[in-house]
Amino acid sequence: NIAWEKLWGVSWEKFIKLDYNILEDKQVQKLGLIPYLRRAYSGEAVFVPAKEYDVQETSGVGNRRWVQSNIFPIKNESGKIINIVIEQEDITERKQAEETLHSEKQFIDKAIDSLPGIFYLFPQDGKFLRWNRNFEIVSGYTGEEIGRMYPRDFFPVEEYPLVEERIGEVFAKGESFVEANWLSKDGTKTLHYLTGVRVDIDGISCQVGMGIDISDRKQLEEERSKSTKLESIGLLAGGIAHDFNNILTTILSNVSLAKMMLDGEGNDEIKDRLTQSELAGRRAAELTQQLLTFSRGGAPVKKTAMLGNIVRESTGFSLSGSNVKCRHYIDKDLWPCSVDSGQISQVINNL
Repeated sequence: NIAWEKLWGVSWEKFIKLDYNILEDKQVQKLGLIPYLRRAYSGEAVFVPAKEYDVQETSGVGNRRWVQSNIFPIKNESGKIINIVIEQEDITERKQAEETLHSEKQFIDKAIDSLPGIFYLFPQDGKFLRWNRNFEIVSGYTGEEIGRMYPRDFFPVEEYPLVEERIGEVFAKGESFVEANWLSKDGTKTLHYLTGVRVDIDGISCQVGMGIDISDRKQLEEERSKSTKLESIGLLAGGIAHDFNNILTTILSNVSLAKMMLDGEGNDEIKDRLTQSELAGRRAAELTQQLLTFSRGGAPVKKTAMLGNIVRESTGFSLSGSNVKCRHYIDKDLWPCSVDSGQISQVINNL
């Protein structure tokens, strides 16, 4: 027919010659059809797989075409073969479309697998249809295992209600998101931010979405929040410490003046009481110094001091007014230390 002539550049006249033998035709030999023709001559209907041919040599068109062939015999009533039919179809455009789709699919697959988080696709009330490589890595399951699982299988039991509610929201409203713990095969829980969008594929409602590990981000946010709170507390502590320090200065000044006014005999007990009050006031001043150090976020204020004296003063102050007595066993040759005496006293008080 005309299609044959256009495809291969052969004329009708060539095929009506009585002495023409198709099995000896060089062009047919180049097409690789001889083995299939011999099978057809033996009475077999043959399907020739699609093959790409260079039609330039035959038709002069100068390009390559994909051709699919069927060869079958026609028999008379007695079963004798009287004709051989060669039916060929130019499927180049279809092949090119298939190759384009294949290339696009490969591109999409690579794009999905390169996503930083997990990717998933599943129908309503159905198992997973599609996922990326990260999904397998994060979950710890193989592709075969994931294909048998449902979405809620990847979350702790206590989070089932929340996850199922958000999945239902996607199919009802079109989209949703949730922060939930992703449960891996080994039992590890990792906080993820998961999104979902409803899409229709071949008339079936599906959810497509992504999940990103936000555990580090959450921890950082909590640390920032704590830092902000500590900063606020520091400012408050600093203000209180300054005011308290001013009050203590006034008290200590008056105690010192009172001791000076009591110079003379018979006032030893009162002076001793005032001395104890003075020591307590200095201890309180040291505590305010700790508050100021904390408010500035700085290091302790260290000075050279004798630990034995700090221990005696601290225990005496802590036990004053109680029925508990303390005995000290302190080496006389202890070396002086560079310490923040206020903080060391606080440690002993706590003990």
